[in-house]
This record gives sequence, C-alpha cells and structure tokens, in this order.
Amino acid sequence: MILILYLSMSINFVINQTLYVFRHSDMKSQPVCLFYLIMIMSFAVGSLLNYIGINPIKLLVYAAVINGVLAVPLIAIIALISNNPKIMGKHKNNRFTNFLIWLTFICMLLSVLSMFVSFFTK
Repeated sequence: MILILYLSMSINFVINQTLYVFRHSDMKSQPVCLFYLIMIMSFAVGSLLNYIGINPIKLLVYAAVINGVLAVPLIAIIALISNNPKIMGKHKNNRFTNFLIWLTFICMLLSVLSMFVSFFTK
C-alpha cells in the first residue's frame, strides 16, 4: 500500500510540475483542487494495478531503468550547457565540477551499456 501512495505522489508531482512549470515557481501557488484530484486519480490507478494483475514493483523497476537510460544524454546536455559561457556567463563550471559531471556521465554510460550487454548475453 505504501508503494501505491509513493507512486501516486510521484505521478502527482510530475504532472503538477509539468502543468505549471511556466506559470509558477513554487508549489503553494498551484490550485489545491487539481493537486488532490491528480493524487486521487493516480492512487486509484495504482490500486487497480493489483486487481488487473500488473505488479507495481515491476513497474517501479521499469521506471528506474528508463530513468537511468534517459539520464545519460541529459547529463551530457547539462554538462554542455553549464560549460557554455554564452548561456551561463560568469557562473560557468570550474574544473572540479566538470570533472564530477563527466565522471558521473561515464559511470552512468558504463552502467547503461553493461545493462544492455547483460540483457543480450547469457
């Protein structure tokens, strides 16, 4: 049951942030009605998953895999943007930050590649 609450809250947060990212900067200014409506709807969908025969734990694992695969290009894009002086101005990354970003990128890339290799080899 806690898993369903976690899924419903995370879905609620993503939907609310997507709908209001260009209009509001904080969550307090969002309509409370929409917040709770999305929470109730996602809780209902999460509860129905057990009755249809879909394992919510597997869905969490699939979501984590998708997030891990999508993180690799996002880290590269963030690294390139944060090193661009036209975009960042005087707040451009220093060498240590660049080292950490690219180390993270390499670790994530190697983990995603090893995951795909493990899928296709026995």
